[in-house]
Amino acid sequence: DIARALGRLSRPTPKQTVLSCPSDKLSVWMGEKAVVINISDIHYLRSNERQTLLVTKKGELSTNLSLDAMEKRLASCGFMRVQRGYIVNLNMVAEIVPWFNNSYGIKLGTNTSEVIPVSRQKIALLREVFDF
Repeated sequence: DIARALGRLSRPTPKQTVLSCPSDKLSVWMGEKAVVINISDIHYLRSNERQTLLVTKKGELSTNLSLDAMEKRLASCGFMRVQRGYIVNLNMVAEIVPWFNNSYGIKLGTNTSEVIPVSRQKIALLREVFDF
């Protein structure tokens, strides 16, 4: 048993593979026009009633696309769904802070003091990404 356990420990564990982003731009339909934004300008996305709110360097944009659809479009671009209502640009994360009830919150490297909650189901994946 000990030899098997040591064998498992010495085996390299596969790291999560990062897919390349197909484009550095994203077009979002807002009403009757399509707005093109740089993906790197997006700080986070959150659900807002029946719309998705994109918080960017230049302000907030609202789109009728669902958070699920945005998650699929941005999955290979360094974004992670950290809670049912939030998708975060992992390149913008400045701090991961302990929060209430054995969970964590994310502070972004922007001028906002907002803390984005992380669900307990996503903590393990977040730990793997940031190795904390």
